[in-house]
Parts: sequence; C-alpha cells; structure tokens
Amino acid sequence: MSLPSLLDEILATPTDDASLEAAQQRSLQASMAGRRQAVHSWEIGLPIAEELRATLAGDPDEALSLHVSLNAWERGDVCLALYEARCPAPSFRAFLEETWNHCHGGLMAAVARECAWWPDLLIAALFEYADFPTPDHLPEQFTIWRGTNGIDIDEAVEGYCWTLNRDTAVWFSERFATAERRPLVVAAEVERREVWTYINVNGEEEIVLPGVDVDRAWVDTDAIPKAATA
Repeated sequence: MSLPSLLDEILATPTDDASLEAAQQRSLQASMAGRRQAVHSWEIGLPIAEELRATLAGDPDEALSLHVSLNAWERGDVCLALYEARCPAPSFRAFLEETWNHCHGGLMAAVARECAWWPDLLIAALFEYADFPTPDHLPEQFTIWRGTNGIDIDEAVEGYCWTLNRDTAVWFSERFATAERRPLVVAAEVERREVWTYINVNGEEEIVLPGVDVDRAWVDTDAIPKAATA
C-alpha cells in the first residue's frame, strides 16, 4: 500500500480522537494528494498506520517511531504534510527535529518543490509552528559561527545552520573545500530571541535561525589556517 493511499484510508476511518478534527483530516488528505506526482511509490508496512494515527493525536514518541519507519526520501514530504494538517506541536516538533538532523537534504528538496519562490518563508513557518523551547543556557546575546566554502559572506549569512562551537564551523568549512572552493568561517552576534532551536547532536551545538544581517557578521580570518586560504 502506498503512503498517500494509507493516509486516505486512515483519515476516512471514523475515530473518537478529538484531536483528529474534520478540518485537520481534510487538510492532510489534500496535502498528500498534492504530493502524489512528486512521490509515486511510497510503499510502506502496516505498523506506520498506527504510528501516523498516534502522531496526529500528538504523541512525540510515536512521531519518532514514524520517522524511523519511513524511508529517508519520504520524510521531507511527510513533514510538510504533518505541518499542513496542523499536527499537534509536540509530535510535529519531534518529527521536524529528526528530519532536520538526519534528512536535511530531503526536507529542503520537499520545501523547494512546495514553495520554489519563497522557501525561506516555509522553513520559517515550520519552525515557528513547532515552537521549540528556547534553551535556558543561552545568554541574551552571544556569538555564533558558520563554516562554508565556495561562497562569500553575503551568501553565507543567509544560511540557517550555525554553531556555538568555532571548531565545528572550521570543520564544516574544510569538509568539501578545494582550491576553487575556499573555506570560509563567518561569525555573528545574535540575540537569544532570534533562535528557532538549539540541537546538540554529535557535539555540534547547532543554532538554527533565519540567517543573520550581514552588518552583524564578519569573516573570522583567524579560524582558517593561512595555508588553506593561500
């Protein structure tokens, strides 16, 4: 059975769960129907049915199980479908965080298909709806870094992914650097209220936020060995 078909079946089944209101059901049905051309063969196992139902009912643990059960290339579209169905924030937050961490490319591809002209608006909407708590350990104002290569500071500051760890930024700047794609580490001063979320997987201390104004950023010239930029 394909995932769109299963969603139709689940949403057409009467339920006593008050969280699955009629408007939510119609929204998710329409969302998945609109994705059939992008994803033709979402073949899945039956356990996903219960995981999906529980996710829509607001269970974060089942949202994580649903994420694991899906193929990597399905998760971005399912994330958008859950958002459009106004999946309860706790379960949506869990699904979005896992998708951002482990299927970032798939999510960005789904966003580009859905909102090619203004992808930043959709990404912002996802994080604002997820409503991640602001970490207490972050000060009101602090420095973040972003490691890139092959681009200039004007483009670098538009990225969502930054870090509190300068060494992590250096690692990302050098990861795919070549003689043509020179490494670049950018630093910026930001305020805690700007942060969408903080994710510390593998010690990366990632700060996710909607980019930074270039006038608040600078190239950290001391971060990159001079041999790498010569």
